[in-house]
Amino acid sequence: MGELETISAGLDALGVRRRNILVVPNHGGINPIEEAPEFVAFAREAVRNGAELCLHGLHHRAFEFRRLGYEEAAAALTAGIRHFTRAFGAAPAGFVAPHWLQSSGSLRAVRDAGFLYTETLSGIFTADGRHVRAKLLNNDWGSVLIDRMIMAAHRMIARTGRGGLLRAAIHPMDVINGLWDAELRMLSTLLDGGWTPVSYQHVCSRG
Repeated sequence: MGELETISAGLDALGVRRRNILVVPNHGGINPIEEAPEFVAFAREAVRNGAELCLHGLHHRAFEFRRLGYEEAAAALTAGIRHFTRAFGAAPAGFVAPHWLQSSGSLRAVRDAGFLYTETLSGIFTADGRHVRAKLLNNDWGSVLIDRMIMAAHRMIARTGRGGLLRAAIHPMDVINGLWDAELRMLSTLLDGGWTPVSYQHVCSRG
């Protein structure tokens, strides 16, 4: 929770209220979210301040939804929605797979489950069939050296970019790995350059 609170405080200081919190419904298959009252309270407070919650995989295992066929993905989504609803009293609006990787069967299962949106590495897919391309600024690929190199490239994008939709992915591990301060500077640069924070549901509401 300490890393989440650090990230939240940093975003608050920048005035970034619109954010999406990705909720793993049963991390590792042994940590159901409805049994984590401290996190649930944190997420509820964030929602009251302008954040949105979405479903993030089921167990958050490597390539979890990249390997699933339609029936398996549908079953995993049903289980995830059940955990999420027990914790928050309502079903999630969107779904983001671990590593942004999904099979074609998983994408169909997400659509049939009635989610407002989902994501892949290339962008956002909305329930009405649109594919909104959005560059992904993610600095957590499992190697500290690679992550720092990628962070440098992302800071260059922040300084020289000319509009378009960007997705800035912040992970609790970024605080531990020492990347969070650089990410804060990147976000500050984006805001100074005229970027406006939006949520997934805001993107979906635009025609």
